[in-house]
Amino acid sequence: MCGVAMANPEGINAGCSCAYSPVCWDENGECTDNTLLLADEKTEGLFYADFDMDSIRSYREREMMGNTFRKVRAYSGLLEDKIEYPFIRKGSPRI
Repeated sequence: MCGVAMANPEGINAGCSCAYSPVCWDENGECTDNTLLLADEKTEGLFYADFDMDSIRSYREREMMGNTFRKVRAYSGLLEDKIEYPFIRKGSPRI
């Protein structure tokens, strides 16, 4: 239930930077096109996507997914300071 933006370098089999709103259904339950931005493979530049935060907040309040399936304990590993194999790189700082 959050917006997503992806930036990619241009080029063949690359590019296609994009942004999507999390609002997938309107107030009547009808599917919406949530594509905010979709660049092509070859265009280089800065792209802007306008995320309507009021719309997203309203959507979160009414949508059935809400916090139903949150598993906060599952995210604890993402907050650890340890760097372990396979993510150790030569010259990387030890935390």
